[in-house]
Amino acid sequence: METKVIVQSGKKNKKPRYNVVSLRVSEEERRYLEAQIVGEKKSVSDVMREALTFYSSHCKHA
Repeated sequence: METKVIVQSGKKNKKPRYNVVSLRVSEEERRYLEAQIVGEKKSVSDVMREALTFYSSHCKHA
C-alpha cells in the first residue's frame, strides 16, 4: 500500500521548484519522515533536500 504524506505550511515560496522526484520508502522510513516534519515544522521536501545536500557534501563523486 502506498501512502502519501502532504504537509502544507501555507507560505508562498519565492523560488518555486518545478522538478518532481517520486520516492518510495518503507513504513519505518515514512514514520521517521513524519516525525521529522512534525518535530521540525518542515516539509518532506525540505527534509529530503537537506539529506541530499548532506549526502552530496560527504560522499566522493565519480
